[in-house]
Amino acid sequence: MCAHPGKAAAARSCCDVAEADISEYNYKMEFHGERTLFDTTELQCTTDGGRVCDANGLIADNPAVNIRTTYDNVFPSQNTMFWTDASCALSLKVRADGLVAIIHEPATNAFFDDETVPYVDIDNTITFIRVPWETDEMTAEEIFPTVNNTCGAGACSVTHDDACHCEVTVSESAVFDSLPSREDVLSMLKVGALPPESFADDAVTYTLSETSAEVEAYVASGSSIGAKSTIFKVEDEFGNALYLKNLASDITLGGLYTLQNPPNFIELSAPELRDAEYEIDAFLMNLIQHSTSPPFIAKNLLQLHGFSNPTPGQVERVASAFMRGTFTKGDSTFGDGRYGSLGALAAAIALDSESVSPVLDEDPVHGQIREPLLKVIGVMRSLNFQRHPSVKFKNGLFDNMRYKIGQMIFEPPDQFGFFAQDYQPPGAIADAGLFSPESELLGMNAVVGLTNGMFSLHNFGLTTGFGGFGTFIKGGYEVGDTSSSVGYLSYKPSASDVKDKIDELSTLLMAGRLSDENKQVIFDAYTSFNATNGTEVAERVMMKLLTTTPEFHSTSTLRKTGAPRPVTPPPEMSSTPYKAIVYINLFGGLDSFNVLTPHKNGGSCSLYDDYFEARGGVKGIGLRMDQILPIDGSTAGISGCNTFGINKMLPALKEIFDEGKGVFLANMGHLHKPVNKDNWMTETRTDLFSHHTMKKESHEVDAFKEGEGPGVM
Repeated sequence: MCAHPGKAAAARSCCDVAEADISEYNYKMEFHGERTLFDTTELQCTTDGGRVCDANGLIADNPAVNIRTTYDNVFPSQNTMFWTDASCALSLKVRADGLVAIIHEPATNAFFDDETVPYVDIDNTITFIRVPWETDEMTAEEIFPTVNNTCGAGACSVTHDDACHCEVTVSESAVFDSLPSREDVLSMLKVGALPPESFADDAVTYTLSETSAEVEAYVASGSSIGAKSTIFKVEDEFGNALYLKNLASDITLGGLYTLQNPPNFIELSAPELRDAEYEIDAFLMNLIQHSTSPPFIAKNLLQLHGFSNPTPGQVERVASAFMRGTFTKGDSTFGDGRYGSLGALAAAIALDSESVSPVLDEDPVHGQIREPLLKVIGVMRSLNFQRHPSVKFKNGLFDNMRYKIGQMIFEPPDQFGFFAQDYQPPGAIADAGLFSPESELLGMNAVVGLTNGMFSLHNFGLTTGFGGFGTFIKGGYEVGDTSSSVGYLSYKPSASDVKDKIDELSTLLMAGRLSDENKQVIFDAYTSFNATNGTEVAERVMMKLLTTTPEFHSTSTLRKTGAPRPVTPPPEMSSTPYKAIVYINLFGGLDSFNVLTPHKNGGSCSLYDDYFEARGGVKGIGLRMDQILPIDGSTAGISGCNTFGINKMLPALKEIFDEGKGVFLANMGHLHKPVNKDNWMTETRTDLFSHHTMKKESHEVDAFKEGEGPGVM
């Protein structure tokens, strides 16, 4: 592969001048495997009368000296590249979608024919990146070489896999010859630089040449402001200092297509974990500083902190605090003044006018359903949970909470969390176009499990008995006896009057929002149990009933409509024949390319080899032939490929397909008409490529709202 001679990218390899391919000359050198500049290698070799040569041709008695070129060892310390005296050319491979791959074309290796590293080899690379092609002013389509335009009318050559292979030239020039404006620097300079003071100990030093209110120009010794080496310092919109070189670097493909030279973080000849981390840091910073990130973060965090349907004004105020890095309320200021300050963000959410106004509690759109786990922890904190001193568990207090209430720390069902932020439960909320994310957890098992666990917590302490949230300590449960538990609720109401007790607990558990009607229900229950079973039992019943009220499970004031709850009548049996569609929703972690695969078809179908190679080959994740079950694929109409494969771990799918009761629709979303890559954005009605929206649409019989029925399966 190729490497820049001005970088310490490869180790030294020296030969005797008289010996072409066999030498022990390298044995005399020290620091074998040390990466150096090419000039350093050449100097070290020639100083002792040798020359730079191909390390693969060296032979030595000491194997530690004669290290072979290695790039794919599982132990990175064993990977070593060596300088050679051979030529090497760079080019680009352009796919039909405009993505490009960097291609290295070293001179023929006499010792290992066609031994180019795969990720820069024209036939084996799968490492493609997006580049900023020019666009057509009329159609806004990117202009690049494809087989459809004969690779730029012959400017590039067509490859065996219908891509374009283009020779590349690089041109560099200075952008400014005088002090520019901040806007011009930010819009026209794309190559970063180190701070000028970092060159203080180098042969070339930088001095401040010219300055304005927004731009500083640092010029290298012996140069002028118009030199390519000049460094301009400006501040970006977030207040960060940026250092940019006075340099424009362009690449030209086939003498016809010119574009900006894309930035590079990783040295391909010597990839380092450090460089990958730098690139990820830059990518994450680019994401967090994107203009859509502050409102996105603000809305999602508002939804998680009491507002399922935050207003646009509330989102804007919280997003502004996130960007400014400060939030001021009265005489107090929160945050450190830097973009993305979580202190400012948290204060903006907690102290916003819509957060502290009690009037908004009356708004039916205001507030949220509380998360199950937060309800459990809230009760334990408010009612002063005490762990028994004898109980020492390293794994925490709870057991199987995800199965009992549908939620547990570090145990989300998938990478998207416990619930979708845009979830709309069927009924009035969905009809009003509102969201209630936490309602997605309100399945029957979770609702019953939460109630059982709360009652068990009050009756027996935190234990596993009677559906409790805790772990098993010992058997034998009696109401009021917490000796079999991890701990217990030690809180006792301080008031003596029953109504004061209810108000006290209402304040602790639901911020005093308990309705007068529900207070009366609990008062009557307390009075009845107090008369027959005593105060201790009555208080326990009172606290259990409080956890069943709607005010406990939500954050806003509740008002009954007065209308009776509609009762859904049982469905009537129909004598009309019908056909049922069974939809298997494998949401989250399905690798569809390892469910339905090509098949070798006795060697007549090249699709399998293409599939296996694209998935990484022998070391990759593609299914081998012994891992798939054959099915009839003749209906696909692909010559020589009458058989396809199903993952052998899914034999039920093969059985369903073989019986003619199943069908595979590969590589598609919800489409109501045929589309292609040029018109799919304007000709589709649903949201393709979005997990949550496609999941929702897949549950609807009529995803395009063309019929009159509800269209819900």
